[in-house]
Amino acid sequence: MAKFILRFRGPGPKPAADVSRVKHCAGVTVLDASMPRMLLVEGAKSKVVQLADRLAGWVVSEQVAVRLPNPRPKVRSTIFRLELFPEPLAAGDELPALRKLVRAAFGQRRKTLGNSLAGLFRDARPEAEAFLRRENIDPRRRGETLSVDEFIKLARGACANNLLATDY
Repeated sequence: MAKFILRFRGPGPKPAADVSRVKHCAGVTVLDASMPRMLLVEGAKSKVVQLADRLAGWVVSEQVAVRLPNPRPKVRSTIFRLELFPEPLAAGDELPALRKLVRAAFGQRRKTLGNSLAGLFRDARPEAEAFLRRENIDPRRRGETLSVDEFIKLARGACANNLLATDY
């Protein structure tokens, strides 16, 4: 049997009802459900693909094993696979705001979001902190602690309130 990764592409964490449905599917075994938006499963390819097609917002990809050299080199290395989403998570009109927010959040090291985003607002830090609080994000957090979904949420909030429409 092959191993597959089921990824939830919808908003938020993977639905508990979907996870339960996968766990109770005959011929499919859940090996790891600890990741917030993914499941590692084992089963026949046709069965897993059919299951993913029936679950809204889920996609499936086969897990690929990479052989490491033997003896292992005495260096630390990482192998990763980059998969693009079939459709962008942010709408086209949200991309400029998303780009500004991400650049500001990571523009300077070791800055809180309240300080990092201050340059994007007329009233600087107080307005940036108020905006973050309205979006239920602590202004004391750092940019690297936000998920992609939280950055998109901020971009949507900025677009909806026309906060980043002009350069100051």
